[in-house]
Amino acid sequence: MSLGARIEELAADTDGNFRDLRQTIDANFTELKQSDQQLFEHVQLGFKQALAYIQENIETVLTEHGQRLDRIETNMATKDDIRRLETNMATKGDIRRLESDITSIKAMQEQILQLLQQKPSE
Repeated sequence: MSLGARIEELAADTDGNFRDLRQTIDANFTELKQSDQQLFEHVQLGFKQALAYIQENIETVLTEHGQRLDRIETNMATKDDIRRLETNMATKGDIRRLESDITSIKAMQEQILQLLQQKPSE
């Protein structure tokens, strides 16, 4: 076989190999694109499911939280309640006066008992 024929044969083989390689690359690229698309769709579905779950449960969580806050607010004293308590609350001076009054009453009670015991029996 002549050198020219051999070169032409090798060129044809190389051309065939390149064609096969090109087809393999195209097939792999197409497969990769399909795989990427499937992965993308799968991830999108996952995000949609997660979003649906969050939206469904966030209402429940927020509702329960709101109910707890309502109960706390219902049971919590307001500023007016605190002012009324402060207004009606005895001061230390009030307590000292009451203690003094109680002591005086006890002393008076003792005097009355002593007087009752001194009264001649009939």
